Amino acid sequence: MFGKSVVLTLAIGGALLFSGSSAFLNGTTRDAGTAANSRPDFTLHAENGETIRLSKLRGKVVVVNFFGIWCAPCKEELPWFQEFSKKYEARGVVVLGAVEESSSWKRVSPFKQKAGITYTWGMDPDDSFTKFRVEALPSTVVIDRKGNVRYLHTGLIAKDEVEKAIQASL
Repeated sequence: MFGKSVVLTLAIGGALLFSGSSAFLNGTTRDAGTAANSRPDFTLHAENGETIRLSKLRGKVVVVNFFGIWCAPCKEELPWFQEFSKKYEARGVVVLGAVEESSSWKRVSPFKQKAGITYTWGMDPDDSFTKFRVEALPSTVVIDRKGNVRYLHTGLIAKDEVEKAIQASL
C-alpha cells in the first residue's frame, strides 16, 4: 500500500507542476497565469496615519507580505522583506507588510522596532486578505508595474523564491 501512495503522490505532484502550479510542503504558490486574473485594489493604514493605496503604486513592483506578529513562520520571513526593501528600492520595488487586523499598533509598533523593520507596515481595514484569497499566514503577493498579480504564495516560502518573483516582475 505504501508504494501505491507514493506513486499517487508523485503523479499528483507531477500534474500540478505540469499545469503551471507548484505545491510545496511549506505552502502553495500560484503562478502568474493563475494569479494575474485578479487585480484587487486595497488600502493599508500605516502607523503614521498615512493611507497606502495599491492603485497609487502603479508603475512600481509591489511586494505585499500578509502576516501576523504572533505567527512564527511570519517572523522568520520578516528579515528577508527588510532586505528586499533596501536592495530593490532604487529599482522601483515597494515592500509592504499587511498586518492582520486583530493586531493593534500598541502591540505591533514595539515588535516592529525590536525586529529592526523599516519598510512600511499597515493595518488592513479593507479585508485585503480575502480580496487576495489569502487562506493562511504568511502569504506573499508580488504585483507587477501594471498592477497585475504575478505571484502569490501561501505559507512560509524560501527567500530565493520571493527574490526570483521580484526579479521576474522588474
